[in-house]
Amino acid sequence: MNRVLGEEGEELISADMRELLLRGGIIIPSIPEFDQVPPAFPAQTHHVGPLDVPVPSVTQADNASRSRIFFYRTVGANRSLPAFKRVFEEFGDRVYIATGSPDGARLLKNELADTDFNIAPYWNKDEIYPNAAIAVHHGGPGTVLDCMATGTPSIVLPGSSPERCFYGKKVQDLGIGVTVDANPSLTGNWHTAADSVDTTDWTHVGELARQLFQDGHVRDNCRRLRERVARSEYESIATVIENLRPYGDNRMPDPAFSAGDRGPL
Repeated sequence: MNRVLGEEGEELISADMRELLLRGGIIIPSIPEFDQVPPAFPAQTHHVGPLDVPVPSVTQADNASRSRIFFYRTVGANRSLPAFKRVFEEFGDRVYIATGSPDGARLLKNELADTDFNIAPYWNKDEIYPNAAIAVHHGGPGTVLDCMATGTPSIVLPGSSPERCFYGKKVQDLGIGVTVDANPSLTGNWHTAADSVDTTDWTHVGELARQLFQDGHVRDNCRRLRERVARSEYESIATVIENLRPYGDNRMPDPAFSAGDRGPL
């Protein structure tokens, strides 16, 4: 980061990355309930809401017939795959798996050729989330926001990533899902997702999925939070970009610059 700041002629960081958060305006692509900011931070901190999330119609989001289970970056061709198949085979073509890569999808299709599971590198999230009853994912903030915006309960498998464990705890604190196998560590590969390890207890995950199908309290929490996201008068990404256009040299704008009708940031 200091190399980039130096190239831009900006003051370098002396000890801690958080120094950047005290220098000027902060734009956060999230909502306050999910990404809270300590009171000591600058007054020009501004939540702009999720920038790119599926926004279902009310009919889709409240549809009681949502029956799919969506697995994102949590199922891989490893030693735990037979257990996954055994636990979720009864759901048949209601299982949708996104591997995150063409190679991963090809391997899974070969290993699960005798099932009715739907497998692809990615699925169109505008279609997959509004029809999913549950999403099983690794706890990345973008994926959690997708679930929040569509009222989809989560089962989070964050592994050792401190970031994903943090957001997995947020999911539990907000009552919109459960987190399992959280083991935050400051060493190792934080980017490793559950699909690349063979330690997932799929029997336990299956039990949690069946519970969430019946958990009206979690679904009520998901619906309330979805409505909160939908009715928030956040600025669009286009508006944010337009306001930042004069500052294309990557320097932070003056804290007094105006963002549409929302006043100073």
